[in-house]
Amino acid sequence: MIEKGVATQKVNRRKEAIAKLLKGKDVVLKHENVQQIIYQQPLDKIGVHWGDTVTIKCEINTVDAHPNAYAVDARQDDPAKRLGISMTARDGQFTWIKGNGENKVFRANSLVDEMEGVQEAVSRASERRYFPTCG
Repeated sequence: MIEKGVATQKVNRRKEAIAKLLKGKDVVLKHENVQQIIYQQPLDKIGVHWGDTVTIKCEINTVDAHPNAYAVDARQDDPAKRLGISMTARDGQFTWIKGNGENKVFRANSLVDEMEGVQEAVSRASERRYFPTCG
């Protein structure tokens, strides 16, 4: 069981991380980092290479589907349909990131729930969500 103070710290760290994603977060492109977000995205198309620093930014439409939705295979009723993720290189080159497959949809649904403040218990009870297991 997690102590109340530890749980509060964990929630605060998650809120800070989400705020950074909405503003835009600088990340160094490393294979292990990018694989989870981009996977199969043609980075050289916008002049980005491994080791470069880029800005990753999330956008959530409140009602309608995002015109550049990240989760390509999301259904109309998936929260993931409202999530757009962009990547901007240091020289200003810009692209929308796309992810294929149900796994990307489930992860994006969980991310949108988190970003919109849906309680974890509610999110876990919803279909088509992703929660990693420990151990």
